[in-house]
Amino acid sequence: DLPLVKEIRRRVEEQCHIPAHNLMVGCTHTHRAPSIFGAQNTIPYAAFVVEAVVQAVCEAVGRLQPVRVGVNKVETKDLVINRRMKMIDGRVYSSRYSVPSTWYVPPEILQGTGPVDPWLTSLRFENLEGEVVGLLGNFTGHPLAAFRSRYISGDSFGHAEELLETVHEGAVAMLTNGAEGNTIVRGPFPERGPRYDPQAEIVGQIVGGYWLTAQAGALPVDGGSVAAAWREVEMPVRESFLERMRNSPPEVQRRNAEVVRQGKMVSEMQVLRINDIALVAMPGEVFVEVQLMLKEKSPFPHTVVVGCANDVLGYVPTREAFSEGGYEVDETGEWNRPTEDTLGMLGMTALDLIRGLWRDYQEKNAHE
Repeated sequence: DLPLVKEIRRRVEEQCHIPAHNLMVGCTHTHRAPSIFGAQNTIPYAAFVVEAVVQAVCEAVGRLQPVRVGVNKVETKDLVINRRMKMIDGRVYSSRYSVPSTWYVPPEILQGTGPVDPWLTSLRFENLEGEVVGLLGNFTGHPLAAFRSRYISGDSFGHAEELLETVHEGAVAMLTNGAEGNTIVRGPFPERGPRYDPQAEIVGQIVGGYWLTAQAGALPVDGGSVAAAWREVEMPVRESFLERMRNSPPEVQRRNAEVVRQGKMVSEMQVLRINDIALVAMPGEVFVEVQLMLKEKSPFPHTVVVGCANDVLGYVPTREAFSEGGYEVDETGEWNRPTEDTLGMLGMTALDLIRGLWRDYQEKNAHE
């Protein structure tokens, strides 16, 4: 969450001399790792994560070299679904893999599901000798194939990264998630299971296959520039959430003390530019609709939304979802803080930052 990200940024700026707001911390989604939500440095695993990230960034800074960057995308097929299922009576249920409360939805009462973004994008970084030194992928959906693994796992995304690093020995491959609050990377398995490591490896190989195809067509170009934009965002929280937190166990109250004290969430929006590519950090599990909007409205030829980035606001649904119901808008738990206005506030702030970076990019190119 944001306190951990601020600590990582502080140390990176101090040790590696990268300005704090130029660093994006994007997390891939996994249910098979210790939770560090609200942990700061109070548990050993959180401290380990902070130290490992800082060391990795500083090591990368120490190995900087000239590179050429290319970008490409491919459309996947039957790999991702929207988990919000609308019944013919208008009700909406959220289908969740291998969770005891999962509702089974008979096809005869299903009216339809929400949208998905099936495109996988890859940035390819080559050194001046033409060797691949880095790959940054982006794909949208909860990776839940390893939901019941007994081990710490990067799920299917981790296996996809492993495949790319095997093909391109010596390169670093990172697969970021998109606006996956209401979508799932499904793969070839039935909706109700199983969800163990062998399934995660197979789904990862499928995702990785698309990623290999995308990066193969990402033809690097000479020259270029980078830039960053950042803005703090204040957002209301639900009154029901505040009331629940006031009556929660001490540990839960501690994690949410600042939000309860202020009566609002304070987070951020960040956009990084690499040539004509915009990387948009979305702080939480935002619904895919905002990603589709940003891709449509962005002036950049390539707009990549990085979900679960820099902060954890919980689920950030569309305004329509609040009236439809479903797991993501339940009045329970710590994840359901945002209001009906939150997604719009984040989306419009992101679009404003994107347009500002585009204007600067156009002016820069005009002067050159």
